[in-house]
Amino acid sequence: MHKTASGGLASIVDTLWTHAGERKRYAERLLESLDWEDWLVLAGWDTAATFGPPGGQVKLRPPGTITVLDDLGKITLVARLVTTGKEGPEEGLIVYKGASKAVVLDKSSPDIPKTRINRDPKGLLIALQQIRDRLDSLVFHPPELRSHMIGELARYSGFSHDHVLRLAHWYSAVCQFL
Repeated sequence: MHKTASGGLASIVDTLWTHAGERKRYAERLLESLDWEDWLVLAGWDTAATFGPPGGQVKLRPPGTITVLDDLGKITLVARLVTTGKEGPEEGLIVYKGASKAVVLDKSSPDIPKTRINRDPKGLLIALQQIRDRLDSLVFHPPELRSHMIGELARYSGFSHDHVLRLAHWYSAVCQFL
């Protein structure tokens, strides 16, 4: 997938940044303006952070293929972003609540996770904005304060502390699409 032009997901994340006090409300509205490529970037980032090995890579191929590789380039997971009904598919690895989107395992995948995760996509947008705009300054804080601030971000976005750290780790794999 090629780097997107300015606009799209980057513009949506900018809007969240400018509406700091109302991020949750804006995130819900902004979800409706995501196009398919924006969803592929979000879902690819989330899939890699959830199932990918540390130091790995994620490759996104329209119309909806997500390939997660280890640090040596070996494929560890192949999944697809799909449109769903309200409940999501039974075989969904990650189901995005209220968005009619899910990540499902591709038949060609060498790894077969048994997990089904229901994820709030508003939290994913908020986490993306916060990681993009605040991660670099967090590293300059003392460890206790840094951990506390990451915990606050996790609570605000609705994710575990560990998942926020994994999203932060995998941010560099998708920032080229913003």
